[in-house]
Amino acid sequence: MKVLDIYAGKEHNLSEQFPNAEVEHIIITDVDQCYGEYDVVYCSHALQSINRTQVPVVIDMMKKRTKQGGELWLFTPSLEWAAGEILKNEPNPLVQAVLFGFDNQNRTGFTLLWLRALLENAGMITRRANQGPYQVNVNDQVETLPQNIVIAMRYDTPADPGVY
Repeated sequence: MKVLDIYAGKEHNLSEQFPNAEVEHIIITDVDQCYGEYDVVYCSHALQSINRTQVPVVIDMMKKRTKQGGELWLFTPSLEWAAGEILKNEPNPLVQAVLFGFDNQNRTGFTLLWLRALLENAGMITRRANQGPYQVNVNDQVETLPQNIVIAMRYDTPADPGVY
């Protein structure tokens, strides 16, 4: 099994999720320089560092790296959670971190619905879309926050112009 890890800050250790897989790593800004096809393209908390107008282009590049029948795994912070926290009218410094990143690198926020639409507009089939927990270290304290998780499969029909 071949896995492509697309990261923003540091490479992910995917040995638990994909034991015995051949894993390659590439920073999200260089995804256009990646060649070959992979069984799984794994992009965790990197897509939000791309300018909003470039997101569909990057999604298409990730699709091209996903082999026919392979999966694209996307994880992003939950914009739904951040909006809910803002509406509570109670200060929560984690909201700023989710919206703008812990290093002020975030350029785009995602709802689960928008992620699904982006993948489906790229011609992928959603296999799973839900929210799940992820842990962040804030001031030496581990916080658990919700994240969006979408797993989509590449399935090009013979008439699909997306066949590469």
